[in-house]
Amino acid sequence: MITRPRKVLRVLVAAGIAAVLATAGTVSVPTGPAAASTTPTEITVVPPGLPDTPTRDQIWFAGETGFLHVEQGFDGVLWTNYATGATHGVPVLEGVRQQDVHPAGGDEFAVFDPDTPGGTIGLGHADDTALSSYQVPDGYYVTAVGDAGRHAVVIRPSVAESPPSMELLDIPNGTVSPLVGLPEGSVPDANPTTYVPVDGASHALLGYDVDTYPWQRYALVDLATGVAVSITAMQGVNHATEFTRTGVAWRQGDAIRMLTQEQILAGADSAPKSVTLPAGNLYWTWAALGGHLVAAAPLAGAAERGDAVYDLPFDGRGPRRVLTAAMSGTTPDAGGGVLVAGGADGGHTAIHRFTLGADGELVDEVVRSLSPVVPENAGIAMARGELRHFEYVPRLGTTKTDLYQYNHGIAPAPDPTGAPYGAVAGGTLPAGTIACEPGRRCVHAMDGYLGGPVVPVTGAAGTTAFHAQVNGASSWPDTVLPFPDGRLMDVSERLLAVADDAADTLYVVDGGGKTVWSGALGGTALWHDTFWEATGPGTITARTVSYRGTSVTRTISTGSDCTADEVQVAQHWLYWSCGGTAGVYDLTTDAAFSVPTGKALLGDGYLVFRDADSLDFVDVHQDSAAPKQRLASMPASTLADDRGVDWAVDRFSGTVGYVAADDSVHVLSTGVPGSPLVGTGAGEYSYQPGSEGQPSWGHEVDLDRPVDSWRVTVVRAATGQTVFTQTGGPTRRRVQPDWDWKLPDGSPAPDGTYYSHVSATIDGTTVSDVPGTSETLHLRCTTPLYRDYECDGIGGSVLAIDKTDPSFTASWWSGHGDGKLHKNLSEAYWPLGKGGYSMIIPFGDLDGDGLNDLLVRNNSGDVGGYLGDVDEGNYFARGVSKHVTIGSGYGGFTAIVSTGDLNDDGVDDLVVRNSAGVLYFKAGTGKSQFKPGVRFTAGWNKYVKLIGVGDVDGDGCGDLMAVDGDGVMWFYRGTKDGRFATKVRVGAGWAKYNAVIGIGDITGDAVPDLIARDSAGTIWRYDGTGHATWSTKTQITTGWSNYAMF
Repeated sequence: MITRPRKVLRVLVAAGIAAVLATAGTVSVPTGPAAASTTPTEITVVPPGLPDTPTRDQIWFAGETGFLHVEQGFDGVLWTNYATGATHGVPVLEGVRQQDVHPAGGDEFAVFDPDTPGGTIGLGHADDTALSSYQVPDGYYVTAVGDAGRHAVVIRPSVAESPPSMELLDIPNGTVSPLVGLPEGSVPDANPTTYVPVDGASHALLGYDVDTYPWQRYALVDLATGVAVSITAMQGVNHATEFTRTGVAWRQGDAIRMLTQEQILAGADSAPKSVTLPAGNLYWTWAALGGHLVAAAPLAGAAERGDAVYDLPFDGRGPRRVLTAAMSGTTPDAGGGVLVAGGADGGHTAIHRFTLGADGELVDEVVRSLSPVVPENAGIAMARGELRHFEYVPRLGTTKTDLYQYNHGIAPAPDPTGAPYGAVAGGTLPAGTIACEPGRRCVHAMDGYLGGPVVPVTGAAGTTAFHAQVNGASSWPDTVLPFPDGRLMDVSERLLAVADDAADTLYVVDGGGKTVWSGALGGTALWHDTFWEATGPGTITARTVSYRGTSVTRTISTGSDCTADEVQVAQHWLYWSCGGTAGVYDLTTDAAFSVPTGKALLGDGYLVFRDADSLDFVDVHQDSAAPKQRLASMPASTLADDRGVDWAVDRFSGTVGYVAADDSVHVLSTGVPGSPLVGTGAGEYSYQPGSEGQPSWGHEVDLDRPVDSWRVTVVRAATGQTVFTQTGGPTRRRVQPDWDWKLPDGSPAPDGTYYSHVSATIDGTTVSDVPGTSETLHLRCTTPLYRDYECDGIGGSVLAIDKTDPSFTASWWSGHGDGKLHKNLSEAYWPLGKGGYSMIIPFGDLDGDGLNDLLVRNNSGDVGGYLGDVDEGNYFARGVSKHVTIGSGYGGFTAIVSTGDLNDDGVDDLVVRNSAGVLYFKAGTGKSQFKPGVRFTAGWNKYVKLIGVGDVDGDGCGDLMAVDGDGVMWFYRGTKDGRFATKVRVGAGWAKYNAVIGIGDITGDAVPDLIARDSAGTIWRYDGTGHATWSTKTQITTGWSNYAMF
């Protein structure tokens, strides 16, 4: 696509030409008249970053006069005073983990590891230059500190025969003493590292169990004296609890119950106050403050914000919203207040402190305003109506930044986001993302590869690596090439073009990192599965990549006398430049014409140029270059090439984007008519519906332009019947239907061939069959047609056994949709007569595995089944194919006929005739057995042939044909209840045939056919009409006199 100076920018992604081609040159090729110019218009402005995203602030500890916190864009831990807002760093906590900082009473904090026994406790204030360190006795876990840092609750796990204990640690002296007032047999609650909340002064809320009464209990512990007072009302509580200077609060269902410390200490804890949280409160945070509960909705989404912050008075007045948006949970402070981050919206946030006023109502005070995050542009990329904006965003607790990717839908609608486009917050790019120029804060990305953009990243020594992602949580494995300093030239859906400048070699790499082609380096561009490369003066060659390899599919002549060092392709347009000249080639009309030179990007029928102080536009859609128009004023860039950094072109959707001084991206429509809609995804695939990994059909189709709506239809090839339709609204790229393999009536789609078609509406015009999107689907081995043993839905089969061969060699002959019989290459041996079989019955699906099976009866009257194998097709062999025993007592039947499904339960059935001429119906079970026979009628001995034919009248039920002694054929229609309707005469003249087989469909029209053999051994085909009649006979083969046919 775009080239760069090799000696300077080998490690960089190529997004443009390095040398500034300031003079407009032309080539001596014919040009048409100046094209009529279109008028570009601005269609949207995308704000920087993630709209309505708050500045992140994480509260570590809330003291009496101020709080510890880390804030986005500021280094280290900060201390902010409530009254003045004065903020300064806290160097004494440098390198300390948040989970190790705990309240110790007032403004003092304690630093200890709650997960490790022994160790030390560090005590200090925000202004201290060092922490005071005290030793914790060996084997003890610290769980809570208070009383101005003088005492702590410690827990000792059980040791040998000693039970676990809860004790009071005198921190300065290092001595422990038992807690006083707990019931005898009290032990710590489960885990010794369980958090024990404190009120910021001298009390802790301790959970414990009693060995004789193992329910959770709680006590209020005075950290100054070690005296514990049990809280009767909280017995058995195992939900969330919160402890503040006001008192203890806990969840009970949707209600929060609260006791004041005064009630507990006075022994009057039997009547807690209660308030109900709003609906959907499972993950809310809350804290009691006087007669109020301050509650914050949970954070959600990429913006990390909750719905609101509420005041819920315990006197029943109902909830009151005090902040429109919550940006953090609630944090009680040691001064008797509650801190929470929030505001009117994500762009207007602060740390709020709620306290009690003189009237007992909540007072809201802003103690720290949070300035909005200001991202810094790093680059943009565009493809298929999607804008990717790469921006540097400050981290939490540091002035360092992360490189974020934001995904913005532009056309035809701002959303949908999500698959396959990526959420707006696309995650951070790898820390090793390579800058667009050494020492600069920028990245050159190219969009459109594997559904997202590609950036160069630092790989292992001696390698080149490229990273592709849509979301930070769903990026693709990096593509790694075994040479350093590779330069990305272009991308398509599944291909990368990478230059190894040192070796003067071009590599084309697929999505799995496999090199599919390499050769001499020249200007190169990718479009779908084709790459265009300058191969000589004025010559550009197209090679198409497929699973078979690469092949030259086209060569064009630009009329230039130099070899293009830059090539770009968009839709059916090709741009080239070299030696101070440039041109465009229309790949549809073969028109070639000159265009201005300079830093350019090609769109669908237009070029965009970067001039010194502007972004300019040239319309070429009429096969000539119109005069330049100014798109926007832009200050001169300090980069050697700012394509893909400050501006970009969507070569699919006709839009242009540029970054303004405030980091917003302005998106303009060029107004140039788009190319005819095409897509990718066409192909031919086989499916086994319902098998593992194929619960439904959802073939992905990618369109080359955003559309307003789409429709997918699936048609059965044999009948032309539309079996599935799905519609959708606007999409920028992806069309992905979801077909459950069912017909409109809810029945499974039968095996066979189907065609899918995509139509779409764009700019008010419907394209009825989008080129490049149709798929041929072959449904196999799931819902087999009558006597189809090859699982392809296009041909029934007949088994022919050579009676003259002592080994009884047997071959299957199958239809391929052409009305003929084709011999299968595999042979088996099926002995007939004494010691062999008296009947062989091609049957439907005996065991419910989606494959047709074979029934056999031996001379003892036993019937068994040989089961079809998806890998063997219509090959059955004794001792090889899986065999199941069905039953004995079938020797008295003069006919055993497979008719298909007769009782509408989706399982194939049998009809049998005994020697007395009585016909019985035997229902299949789908489990390799048949139900007991149900008598139908007598008088069937008058028929010399009973012929199973499948469904020949199109009503979804199996049917039966019968030939009487006079050679007249009669039709018995299945009635879906295991019976047959009154017979209907088909015609005479069938006595001349010694074999008549209902072979299923061999003509490819999904209607079962009939074959008959005369005395000369000639096979005749009678095509089914779908109305229980047959067409005029057609001879299809001869020489079958020696075969027994089944």
